[in-house]
Amino acid sequence: MTLFKTLKVLAEAGLHSVPFVTPEGTELLKSFLGMSPRAWYLVVKHMVETSSALLWMRVKGEAVTSEVLVAKLLQMPKELNDESSDDTELVPEIVRVEEALGKVYLPVYAYFYHPEMKTEKIPAYEDVNSGLWVWSGEEPHSSKDLVVLYYIHGGGYCFFDGVTSHLELVANMVEVMQEKLRSDGLRDAAVVAYILSYDTAPEKILPTQLQEVVKGYEFLLSQKRFPIKSDHIVVGGDSAGAALSLGFLKCLAEHDFCGDLPRPACCLAMEPCVDMSYVAARKPCDISRDILSNGMIWYCVSVLYGRPSHPGERLDTVDRPLESDDYVQKAGRFGDEEWARVRALAPDGKMEEHPLFSVARGKLDPSAFGNVPILLQIGATEALRGGVDVFATKAREAVCYEVYDRMIHVFPMFSSVIPLGQIAINRWADFVSKAIEGEKMPVGQAFAIFEDSVEPLHKQDVHQETAAMAQAA
Repeated sequence: MTLFKTLKVLAEAGLHSVPFVTPEGTELLKSFLGMSPRAWYLVVKHMVETSSALLWMRVKGEAVTSEVLVAKLLQMPKELNDESSDDTELVPEIVRVEEALGKVYLPVYAYFYHPEMKTEKIPAYEDVNSGLWVWSGEEPHSSKDLVVLYYIHGGGYCFFDGVTSHLELVANMVEVMQEKLRSDGLRDAAVVAYILSYDTAPEKILPTQLQEVVKGYEFLLSQKRFPIKSDHIVVGGDSAGAALSLGFLKCLAEHDFCGDLPRPACCLAMEPCVDMSYVAARKPCDISRDILSNGMIWYCVSVLYGRPSHPGERLDTVDRPLESDDYVQKAGRFGDEEWARVRALAPDGKMEEHPLFSVARGKLDPSAFGNVPILLQIGATEALRGGVDVFATKAREAVCYEVYDRMIHVFPMFSSVIPLGQIAINRWADFVSKAIEGEKMPVGQAFAIFEDSVEPLHKQDVHQETAAMAQAA
């Protein structure tokens, strides 16, 4: 990056942080003012405790690896993990600050690491949400070797916009995919990413987000900016976005929200939330070595009913909201016949058991996902790993499953400091190249991924083997 461009990017970030001058600056100020004194106290206390713990680890001579450092720094206060504590209600206050900071500074981070990155905003149009085109180097020309990455961002269904929060990750994926395709023989290959900004909860509930993802796919197939055929579209997502990506494939297979649309070439599901039942029940996950907090996970139930669960509530049983409740009606699209039909597919009104919302339920053979090859990636110390292990075992004929040693939630987002994050992106690029070129896909296989080796996992023992990896970490 040239000195001029560096100064330009820094100046733009500084400008965007000024309240009342830009929307980003105003949102940042509002997020700071919106945090209660209790939330500020817990955050400061957590930062002091974390710094002390890391310092003590160094004093004792313990290795502070990059993934441990990231996990410790990004973990939320421990008080947010107590199921019965009112402090869990503070989650949105804290995450909104992170979200606002990201809108100002994450694009700067992306441009520093990817100086050749180019972006172009996509305005909302009729029933299609806004988004962003992302490519690297010269603007791609219409070509049979054009590949589009359709990226669905994570954020627990409730946070982040994708176009700023996941810009660096997507730019990295674009560059690596483009280089891999060219090295594998497609010399004129060009990769463009399309990041969709879908509506988030609690303002909007499922299946709204799935409907918007389907509409985004239809937009991709019909737009003229970068004309593309389905066999050169690859779908990817992380966390909640990965779950939406898998749900999207189920929608294509069952013709939900669409007619008979052509299938994409392949799909990346990076650490998806595949079962919402434990979220609705406020069951704790093992977050001891991860960046997630139980409070954040429990808040995600907002996408089912239009509000989070409160301490002591069980939205899966006695406290289950009714479809007639005002907040459910307000967050839904019950006047949309197809939307209402799809939502009604939940067994006995149990939204956490809906096969499109909890993709580990229902049919899990390859045809359930439209016979689209799926690369499923997970970190060994990831809080959601248990549910993903079970899903990978049941859907073994539909996915290639990769478990990454000692890795945390959405670790590829930290590839600049976590080597295995870059390895995961490289392996995704290899998966894409095989799909685009029509080669045999490694679907039906499972692997344990280490920095210096790759070992096969036996699918019938996936849970035991990955549990052993986590214990070793």
